[in-house]
Amino acid sequence: MMERKKKLRIIWIGRFSNEKSFLTLVRAIYRVRRLNLRVNVLADGSKKNEYLKMIKSLGLKEKFLFQGNVKDVNKYLRESDLFINTSFYEGFPNSVVQAINCSVPVIASKSCGGINEILKNGKFGTFYNVGNEIDLANKIMDFHRNNKKYINKARLAHSSLKKYDFENLHNKFYKILKKI
Repeated sequence: MMERKKKLRIIWIGRFSNEKSFLTLVRAIYRVRRLNLRVNVLADGSKKNEYLKMIKSLGLKEKFLFQGNVKDVNKYLRESDLFINTSFYEGFPNSVVQAINCSVPVIASKSCGGINEILKNGKFGTFYNVGNEIDLANKIMDFHRNNKKYINKARLAHSSLKKYDFENLHNKFYKILKKI
């Protein structure tokens, strides 16, 4: 569990494309810039330099650490206190499942796609309104003040991962095929 004096370690994983809405995170971090925090960014893409310039111009250079695409994502997740997903839409957000697998609390945009099922409509993680940096900033502050409820959701989510286990899915699919 994170102590208040310790630096809040946030992680964002994705690619730099408009639908991933990285700018929502940048703007939210600007709103909570007084917090002792660091955002590990595991991403790459053509917009990276644009984002770096914006972060520098906002005085947030010390808040963000760009790691690029890394091989061992789980290593970074295990070192994180909070995972944030800012997508406008997602099919099946693998990075959210990876965060859950590492028992990292999740704050995600309430976007279209599989996120609602994965987070059981908020039972396994916390939602903020899509593209709303004020709402996201408030959730980050809430996590900072009282992370126990977020940690409890992460534990519940981790225990629910069996339904995404490959062997389990394979067996269910096989049973369906046998019926046909």
